[in-house]
Amino acid sequence: MEASTQQLLDTCFPFHFGLDVEGTIVAPGARLTRLLPGLEGTGLFDGFVVRSPRGVCTIAELRRICTGVVVLDARPSDLPMPLIRLSLLTLRGQFVR
Repeated sequence: MEASTQQLLDTCFPFHFGLDVEGTIVAPGARLTRLLPGLEGTGLFDGFVVRSPRGVCTIAELRRICTGVVVLDARPSDLPMPLIRLSLLTLRGQFVR
């Protein structure tokens, strides 16, 4: 039985997501979708704040540094109520083309 690419990504990287050329979030991972159900179709900078590297606020800037580590914080208003009480959701990873 052969697993699809999406199934493999969901298994190995449950908090992954893709971006289209305009910076819209597409195909978020299973775990990320459970925590942030309205994330798909949202602009990256509408759903997240880039904590590191500092000063990144456009997709063009993100593309320039796409090989480095990026830290994203989910915007508080996008988190379900139980998570707001616990803490912000922070993602740490790397963008690949």
